[in-house]
Amino acid sequence: LRFKVNYRGVDMEKNCNNCLLNGTFICNHRSGIIYCTDWSGIPYLDVMFHLQKDLQTKLKAYPILFDEQYIKDMVLATQVELTELLNETPWKPWKKNQKLNREKYLEEMADVWHFIINLCLVAGITPDELFAAYTKKNKINVDRNKRGY
Repeated sequence: LRFKVNYRGVDMEKNCNNCLLNGTFICNHRSGIIYCTDWSGIPYLDVMFHLQKDLQTKLKAYPILFDEQYIKDMVLATQVELTELLNETPWKPWKKNQKLNREKYLEEMADVWHFIINLCLVAGITPDELFAAYTKKNKINVDRNKRGY
């Protein structure tokens, strides 16, 4: 069987169990969906966006572009997850013997990323666009720091 795969805007055809950009894929012959089992060599943000889009599709929760209520829901969910993240840190100055729970902290951070990626998907933002916006803003912040901002 051959399957069409779209990776970063490039349509490619692959045979079952072939390798795409070092990612080993498993094909579901009934649905034609290709599942990746080895993401090595594929940029992390691309993987995260792909997995989140796939999850949203399976949940039948894939958003309509610029759906205002969906955006509000995702912002609120992100805020809740950030609060849960904070609760895993020793932020209470009045409490003694606090420790960072790194395992739970990491889990909450992953939850935050789920909702941030959903916010990107609803706006049609690609991993490349997010990376470009991040690096542009990072440069601005570095320049501000140099000027004593």
